[in-house]
Amino acid sequence: MQASYLSFWEYETFLKNIDLTIIGSGIVGLTSAYLYKQKFPEKRVVVLESGVLPHGATTRNAGFACFGSISEILDDLKETDEESCFKLVKERHDGLLALLDLHGKSSIGYVQSGGFEIFFDNDEALFEECFSKMDYINKALKKYAGFDTNVFECIDLPKHWRIKAYPKIFFNPFEGQIHSGMLMQHLLKLCNKSGILILNGIKATTIEVNNNHVTIEANPFDLKTSFVLVCNNGFASELLPELQVIPARGQVLVTSPIRDLNWEGTFHHYKGYDYFRNIGDRILIGGGRHIDLKNEYTSTMEITPVITDYLISVLKNHLIPEKEFTIEYSWAGIMGKGQSKQPIIKKIDDRVGVAVRMGGMGVAIGTNVARQAVELFTSQ
Repeated sequence: MQASYLSFWEYETFLKNIDLTIIGSGIVGLTSAYLYKQKFPEKRVVVLESGVLPHGATTRNAGFACFGSISEILDDLKETDEESCFKLVKERHDGLLALLDLHGKSSIGYVQSGGFEIFFDNDEALFEECFSKMDYINKALKKYAGFDTNVFECIDLPKHWRIKAYPKIFFNPFEGQIHSGMLMQHLLKLCNKSGILILNGIKATTIEVNNNHVTIEANPFDLKTSFVLVCNNGFASELLPELQVIPARGQVLVTSPIRDLNWEGTFHHYKGYDYFRNIGDRILIGGGRHIDLKNEYTSTMEITPVITDYLISVLKNHLIPEKEFTIEYSWAGIMGKGQSKQPIIKKIDDRVGVAVRMGGMGVAIGTNVARQAVELFTSQ
């Protein structure tokens, strides 16, 4: 007789009569678990997470509370119609408001520092294109996204910042910063208080639907549950290959403290591919995927020289050219992307739902995606 991984006590206490199992403990997964438990407090909810900490993007992002720069919006308009494009921006902004409503500002370290789009000297043509479309974008955001004032304005690059860049930038007062670790900590607190069981180090490999339950084959043990919600975003296609979710890596660096760093905010460059912000007196910089785009469509969490060298060159040549610094933190996170920037929120079986493909905007849309995901199971 082969010994089972779980004892009788463990199975009876933790894994018996599970109503809903959620795969993935990021923003969408934990928020879905919490909101479902609020609707159905008598139900047993279990969250499976493959990592010791959330393994995808939630605690590996840049901590931007943003919804799109002018050049990114113009890039999106090349792929979709006007109404769809600006309604997506509305979804992101509405999602940020929902995030703040659920957590409050202090619990997630939110600072409405504003968002800036910056251009380097060789970006003059892109700036001129953005400037020529700024009034059109502001009017469209009023029409489709409900803003009652202009979102973007063109201002001079402040000289005291000592950033080497094109002398004009765009400012968006509605964006801000969060502390991604504090957000996750608050989500965990909400879930723990609600009696939700979160199991780390459990990697789901197969979902098998039966007549009255679902079997989740996982490492190191399997479990049975009444319903499953898949929220593992960039890793979703590993579990459900039929989903159109492409893993995309984002690499991030954080500097040592910078003496006399005299700017703060969230900054975007080149269609949103580059981004940087302050964390106190440090600089966080990430992105650069356009430098090696093909190889950045991967689920491998590695830091690569081609991207890090580029990001360091941006720091040295543009952001802090006169200051000494070292890189004290570096990491990679995995986003879920696809041909569409719309998330996938649907049932693929009576007992299995999915809420994945955040498109790199999980902070902005994750809370409302979770609300929609929970609605998939409200009749159960």
